[in-house]
Parts: sequence; C-alpha cells; structure tokens
Amino acid sequence: MNSNALLSKVNTLYLITLIAAIIESVLLIPVIGGVIVVSTLWFPLIALIGLYIAGLVIVSQAETTGGSDRYATELSTAKTKYIVGIACAAIAFIPFIGWILHIVMAVMMWLQFVTWTNIKEKLSKDNIIADVKAEDVKSDDDKEAK
Repeated sequence: MNSNALLSKVNTLYLITLIAAIIESVLLIPVIGGVIVVSTLWFPLIALIGLYIAGLVIVSQAETTGGSDRYATELSTAKTKYIVGIACAAIAFIPFIGWILHIVMAVMMWLQFVTWTNIKEKLSKDNIIADVKAEDVKSDDDKEAK
C-alpha cells in the first residue's frame, strides 16, 4: 500500500479545499462579497473555478493511487463536490443567485475540509504503524516471560 503518495495528494486537497472554503466564506457576505467580485473583475470566481478544477484532477489521481480503495466513498463524494463547485462558480456572477451559491459552496467546502482532516489523521496513523518493525513490537507472552 502506497499511503505516502495518497497522503501527499490528500495534503494538497486539504490546502485547496481550505483556500476555497475561505474564499467562499468571504464571498457569501452580503454586499461585501458582491463588491469584491465586481471590483476585481470577477477574479475570485475564476480563481475558484481553477481551484475546483485542480481539486477534481487531484482527486481523480488519488482514486488510482494505491490504498485509496479504503477511501473510495470519500473520494467519489469529493469529486462530485468539485464538479458542483465548478458549475456554481461559473454562474455565481448573477446577483442573489451567486450569494446563495456561495453559501452552499462554503458549507460544502468546510464539510469537505473536515473530511480531508479525518483522512489525513488516519493515513498518518497508518504510516506510523507501518514504520514500526515487527521485532520492535513485544507480545504479551514476551512481557510475561520477563
């Protein structure tokens, strides 16, 4: 199982999702989000589309990484969220509809961020366990013999 490669991809997805969640959270603020989007010539929406595309590509790669079968459901759900994110960011320039879409996407991205956090913890524990050599582990019989 190549959990180091999967952990690397999950770390990248963790950062992408955190950035997207923060941007979405700022843009969902009424009036302020609209002013930010319009004054920057819709750059935040373009940036979000880029983040969601990058996330989609990396999740697709992660699905084919060794050890990913344990997280197949989470990876599939994340892929769906990134696809929805691309669609939402593409139509979020419409006033009021964009505000609602930013609320939806902020919630989805924060939930996905929590999922990546949990997967990172599990993969890190797996790596620690894999690094322990069998001869370093004492059985109960060995402890009783002393």
